[in-house]
Amino acid sequence: MEQITTERFHLDRFLEIFPDAPVGQPQKTTHPDFVIPTCGHVVGIELTQLYKIGQNYNFQPREIEAFREKIVSLAKDIYSSKNAAPLDVGVLFSEIALADAEVTARKLVAVIEELASGDEAWRVVTHDEIGMPEEFSIIRIIKRPLHVNYLWSVSYSGWLPDLDKSVIQTAISKKNEKIAQYRKYADELWLLLVMDQIYLSSSFQIPDSIIAHTYDSAFNKTILFSCIDKKWWSLKTTAPK
Repeated sequence: MEQITTERFHLDRFLEIFPDAPVGQPQKTTHPDFVIPTCGHVVGIELTQLYKIGQNYNFQPREIEAFREKIVSLAKDIYSSKNAAPLDVGVLFSEIALADAEVTARKLVAVIEELASGDEAWRVVTHDEIGMPEEFSIIRIIKRPLHVNYLWSVSYSGWLPDLDKSVIQTAISKKNEKIAQYRKYADELWLLLVMDQIYLSSSFQIPDSIIAHTYDSAFNKTILFSCIDKKWWSLKTTAPK
């Protein structure tokens, strides 16, 4: 359900701003991800998210981010089970490899409880200020009133690499292999390549050379879409040989 929700979020933001968006109610399917019937014509839209490729790591960047999010979620549950005062919490992890989510979550809770024990309404500390466990780089807390929803989140910091043509072509080529399946359900096929810009693993700079390049695509439209800032680029394509 989470994947479907994320895909629909990406699609809806795209349809809001794309000038030639098909008019109709998107329907969730399997191959392609969505179809939009419009005036006796069916447009199929396949979505795929672009991610950085890890270098010299056992896990890909998005897998690392997801594991960190799991740790913060576990920490929130542990902290809340103690009927402690409500807090907003932001955690910037270090680059130390993480192995055990529950152990790391309990370390995080111990630090947060220490920070919350003071009189300050909010506090931001770095690893060298209080000797926090090496898994964490910066922790922020904000004390909240009772009966108010509060948020625990992973903070991200890092440089944005240039998007590489090979990342785009690899994503397109994987979808080209399924084009015969997609054609069974739609008259026209679009491929939406999504950068969500929420996670560093899916955030890129877009050099002019990326947009000027011609890609091998079997789709009628191949579109690069930056979801959060609602920017899109219609990529030049040629039919694969």
